[in-house]
Amino acid sequence: MSQPDVQTEPALVPPPEQPSSKKKAKKAKEKVKKVAAPVRVNKPTLPVWGYMLIVLDVLMLIALIIIMVNRLLISKDMVGLVDDSTPTAVATPTPRLQPTVTKVTTGSPVALETARATTLATATPKPTADTTATAAVIAQFTAVVKATADAKATIAALNKPISLTGSGSKVIKDLKLNAGVARLTMDYKGQGNFIVTLLSAEGNTIDLPVNTIGNYQGSQYIPISQSGSYVLEIKATDSWKIDVEGIQLVLQGAADSPKLGTYNGRGDKAIVMHIPNSGLATFKMTHKGKTNFIVSILSPQNGSAIALLVNAIGNYTGEKAEKVDSGDFLVNIKADGDWTIELS
Repeated sequence: MSQPDVQTEPALVPPPEQPSSKKKAKKAKEKVKKVAAPVRVNKPTLPVWGYMLIVLDVLMLIALIIIMVNRLLISKDMVGLVDDSTPTAVATPTPRLQPTVTKVTTGSPVALETARATTLATATPKPTADTTATAAVIAQFTAVVKATADAKATIAALNKPISLTGSGSKVIKDLKLNAGVARLTMDYKGQGNFIVTLLSAEGNTIDLPVNTIGNYQGSQYIPISQSGSYVLEIKATDSWKIDVEGIQLVLQGAADSPKLGTYNGRGDKAIVMHIPNSGLATFKMTHKGKTNFIVSILSPQNGSAIALLVNAIGNYTGEKAEKVDSGDFLVNIKADGDWTIELS
């Protein structure tokens, strides 16, 4: 039995849901954001040396500008310094010479063109104020350099020992001495008088370091009031030698002197004594001789007397208390025999 045909109806598909107006607005905003979002671009970075080159270029440009401005100013000044009132020589054109025809004895005329020598006037440049000022500055600088060199040479000469030798009586003039103290070390070999006198340039007696008869070896300090030229008069019958030292050399040699303990010697001596502490010091002294025994402490600055420790004749043994300052001091000793000085 056949089944009756059943007709099935197609299923209904719902229509696509249309987006609401809110969703459309949201999507539109997202698109705007994407379009408006900034695009990030990787910028190339410049190395440090690149910045340094740029700075150098800028500095060179500034220096070039400064140089150009200075040149313009100098050129302007140089133009302003020219004296317009002075006429300058103007080169005048040399007239062209016309050839002259001379006849020769051979009968054939020969055209000879002779040129006449002319001297063109040349303009002598006039020194400007700038060149004159430069020359003056150079001259002043040269004078200062020369004066400085002369002063240094004079100081060096004053600080060097002066050695004098001779025989018999002599007068030494123009003896350069520096202000302060000078030490004379004298040596004489003879039988007669040996007298040494220091005089000023005017002939005034400054000091008499030695006056003896016969052989002599010794040294003495002499105060020098001012730097200048002095005269040394020597009275003798035989050969002698005198060394003159400034105080600078004397103090430099003080390192060879004992700092503490006993100082000893024979005859006249000029020594440097170191006093370690300020206050009351005791000087113990001995002398074995026949003539004067004199010990004086002098200032190293000007040679003035600070203290007279002893003034005796012949043999001596004794002590002297003296209030002194610490430092290096000059000591003049006059004696004819062996002596000792002990500081305690």
